[in-house]
Amino acid sequence: MAIASAKFEAGKIFLPEQAPWLADLEAELFAFPGSRYDDQCDSISQAINDERSQNLATFIKAYGGRYATSVGGTLTGRGADLIIVDDPLNASEAYSEPVRKRVIDWYGGTLVSRLNDKETGSIIAVMQHLHEEDLAGHLSDQGVNISKGRRRLGAR
Repeated sequence: MAIASAKFEAGKIFLPEQAPWLADLEAELFAFPGSRYDDQCDSISQAINDERSQNLATFIKAYGGRYATSVGGTLTGRGADLIIVDDPLNASEAYSEPVRKRVIDWYGGTLVSRLNDKETGSIIAVMQHLHEEDLAGHLSDQGVNISKGRRRLGAR
């Protein structure tokens, strides 16, 4: 987070002033590290720290918006060209079949339907593979292109 903090302090990161999500994002960033939630802090600091994301400020300022919700959260009326799923399953619940099923059902029944265009839209799921029957396992079983690090799972 130190590199990200330095870039913020140097004025190299710009956020759109009129974005409807800005207040929520700022509240989480300003409360870090003492807040209960830090997913957006994690995602932003990783993106900022990645040297390939040097144009992140321009991207955030120029394009679209951001909406955050949780598994089972409201997505009605929302659409996206890119959806990022970050740790949809809590590690402490990985052995709960009803919780795993709820995540998989939410992904397949709600989240995928939110892509504006199923052919050109993308979903990036960032997660640990915690159980054979979790979302990562389900996607792998469905033949979804899954990468782990720099190696594709299932590649021979």
